[in-house]
Amino acid sequence: MSSLLLAAAIVLLFLSGAVSVAVVDLNSGNAMFVLGDSSVRCGGYNLFFPPFNVGSNFSNFESRSCSRLLHDVIAEKMGLPSVPSMTSLNKSHDIDTIQLISNGVNFGSVDGTVLTELPNYLPLHGLHHQVSLVYDTIQSMQLALGPKKTSEITSNAVFWLSFGKDDYLDLIIQDTPKVISKYGRRGFASLLVLQIIQAMEDLYNTGVRKMVVVRLLPLGCSPWAVFDKKACVKETNYLVKGFNELLSNSIHDLNKRIPDASLVFCDVYLGMVEIIVYPHLYGFKDVSNACCETNGFEGLIGGCLSLEMSCKTPSMHVWWDIYSPSTSVNELLGKWAWSGGGRRCISREMPLSMLTHTRA
Repeated sequence: MSSLLLAAAIVLLFLSGAVSVAVVDLNSGNAMFVLGDSSVRCGGYNLFFPPFNVGSNFSNFESRSCSRLLHDVIAEKMGLPSVPSMTSLNKSHDIDTIQLISNGVNFGSVDGTVLTELPNYLPLHGLHHQVSLVYDTIQSMQLALGPKKTSEITSNAVFWLSFGKDDYLDLIIQDTPKVISKYGRRGFASLLVLQIIQAMEDLYNTGVRKMVVVRLLPLGCSPWAVFDKKACVKETNYLVKGFNELLSNSIHDLNKRIPDASLVFCDVYLGMVEIIVYPHLYGFKDVSNACCETNGFEGLIGGCLSLEMSCKTPSMHVWWDIYSPSTSVNELLGKWAWSGGGRRCISREMPLSMLTHTRA
């Protein structure tokens, strides 16, 4: 469904009386809109068959093979249900559309890369397309609820942005020669950050005032990276850290330009390293093997077709699949991001509990 058809469908539901605004508390200000790559959608990056994990046709596969994601943990702490995906809205016309407006929606997509030059880039899943979907959704809200109410919802909602993982997996795994020769590895990070910052500015211009930007995980410690080494790959983590630091500094500068916005940088890299270095402190026993993986391809394909194929003790694994943290890790990271304080404070500017309760 195109973005224009989506906008029309939302409005028609309201005009037809299929959805009643009166039954939902739109004054709560609690909402989460999610943009991102495989870090916010189930399925995971797949080197050989990237389209296999994309789209509503494989929602059953996703629901069977996914860990609980970090943004879902935060949504629960906000008192929200699991944030519904845009693909579930596209394929199911009986979805309660007002919940999209009052609670938010997940625009994210597996293979949702920032750069358009990567081999796995899909034009209807990337960063810029997701931002355009946000814009179309806000327009639909304005038609259905009016500009004032829409502005209140948009300015008080949390917009969760998690990009870069799939871009770096493309870079590291496929070592894309065109991209490297054109930009260099440092230039690659700069290009990603520039586009993410531009997207944040675009969101700000549509009325968004609360944004959480998630750091990249230590991909050099993922099961894919360590499967034949059993030690973190320093070069990979060096690349990731360079991107993270550049993104952090750029967000700091952006916050100076838009002081009425609240921008929080969620340092999951720091949290993951804490867990990997001191697993026994948090009840983990396995820091290098995935709980859910497909064997026989030398670690290149992650995920399993059913939970029955996963390990027997997922709560003791740091990694769910070869690129993604387990549910137990995400719950721990969510706790640290929400409450803040101490050496495990991974929400630098303010705890997410404070962000969600601040009225714009």
